[in-house]
Amino acid sequence: QLATEVYAYYGKQILGGELQIHAIAKPGVDLAKLRTAIDDELRRLRDEEVPLEELRRATWVLEASLFRSLENPAARAEEIADWVALLGRADGLELVLGLWKGVSTKSLKQTAQTWLAPTAAVNMDIVPEAK
Repeated sequence: QLATEVYAYYGKQILGGELQIHAIAKPGVDLAKLRTAIDDELRRLRDEEVPLEELRRATWVLEASLFRSLENPAARAEEIADWVALLGRADGLELVLGLWKGVSTKSLKQTAQTWLAPTAAVNMDIVPEAK
């Protein structure tokens, strides 16, 4: 294990989006080695189809998170505003759920090949100052 923590975040935006992958290296782990491990995982997403069960599980997690967020009135209002801005309509829930259900292992691989290309990445290392 090279990292003490790894997480990914996708931020949707009107003209696209941004995927951020954050990893905190274990003490003594070379950052180049950690970056190579992350790059290898991204390469695997581009080169291999994700197992169908993994895709289903990820879709369920997204759906559950969306439904949970819609329970909060302020979050619901923000989501509706996003739908209006992104889709031009306030009733985007059914459309979003349909898009997620339409993702296949093949389409996910094709999307990864386009949007997770090594040339599409910006890398940043943050290293604390020595004491």
